[in-house]
Parts: sequence; C-alpha cells; structure tokens
Amino acid sequence: GYGQAKILAYDNQAIVRDRASALQPGDAKYQVFKAAWDEGMVGTDWQDEVLRRGSYSNYEVSVNGGSDAYSYHLSGSYFNEEGVIVNSGLDRYLIRLNTHYKFSEWVSGSASVSYMNSERTNYKDGLWGGVMGPAMIADPISPAYVIRDGKEVFGPVLWSLTENPVAVTDRMQYDISRNDQIVSNMGLDIKLMDGLTFSSKYGVSINFNRPRTFNPEYQIN
Repeated sequence: GYGQAKILAYDNQAIVRDRASALQPGDAKYQVFKAAWDEGMVGTDWQDEVLRRGSYSNYEVSVNGGSDAYSYHLSGSYFNEEGVIVNSGLDRYLIRLNTHYKFSEWVSGSASVSYMNSERTNYKDGLWGGVMGPAMIADPISPAYVIRDGKEVFGPVLWSLTENPVAVTDRMQYDISRNDQIVSNMGLDIKLMDGLTFSSKYGVSINFNRPRTFNPEYQIN
C-alpha cells in the first residue's frame, strides 16, 4: 500500500544518500505511514471521488407548414450533458424559425432567426490548473472529508503538495459561463432571365456572454 511504499522510499533514500533521511519510529510521518501499512488502509481513491459516468440527452421537436407561396419550419431542441468530471456539464436550449416566400414567378425571399441559450461549466484543464492533476498526485491517506465542529468539511491533503481534488470539483459548480446568441439571416432572389438570378443576402449575429467565476481566498490544502 501507500504507507509501505513511502516507508520503503525513505529507507532507500537513506541508503543512497544519508541515514538522516530515514524515517524514525518516533516521527509523525512514520507513525502515519506505519499505521496505514499495518492496518491495510484502503484510503481515498481520489479519481473515483472526482470522476463519474458521463451522460447526455437531446430532445427535439419541429413543426412544418405553409402554402404554395409561403412555407415555414419551426424547431426547438434541448441538449444536456453531464461530463465525466463531477459538476461539469452543459445545458443548451435552441429555437429556430426558417421561412420562405414566393412573391411571384420571378421574385422569392427567405428569412431565418434562431435563439440559443447555453450554460456550461468553466472546466480548467492542465496538470495544475484542473482537477485531474491534483487527483493523480494527492496521497490516498488523506481523507476527502473530515468532521469539524460537527460539520462535514473538505479534508486537507496532508502528504502531497496539492489541494483537495474534491474541493476543486465543488467550486466548479460556481464557475459558470452563460451565453445568449441570436442569429438572423434574410435573402432575396430575383430571376432576371433563364439561367441568371440576382441574389442578395444579409445576416446578423448577436452574442451576450455572462461568465461567473469563484476564486477562494485560500487553498484547501
């Protein structure tokens, strides 16, 4: 286990470098590692704490109609994704309307408009900026949670230079980006003669992005 590996690592270091590097039975580290070794402690599986089975769902509905001179297509969809990292995910709503007009044998037009609202987790990747880095290097002896003043709180990572990976995933639920997007397009086609058509297209896209970030005043480590 981890405790056995740490004690042997210190012993090997003492052999290669100097005996002062060896853990002594009276040392606090030795007592912790020895207890973990003797008791066969399972410890904390940090990757199991911060990972989950990812899933997604997508729902769509649409309506079509019109006549010889006019047609429309109205659709709406909802997409939800839960990422493999706890508290990571995406919610997205989309409404779209497409229309086509036939003014005469020579002139026709089209117009479309869509609105999308999305909310996603601002997941930070990288070895030190994300979740998986701490989850891979945090020692398994430290507990994910401890009881303090009668309340369950995030425990400190005692033997690794990193913060509690579970605390990192908990903060992700407050680190959100919300986005609203409106896209509109219009077009006009004029048939000048057989084989020759004049087309004019115009489009506009408007985005509103509202990020929200939570930065703690201190690291839980």
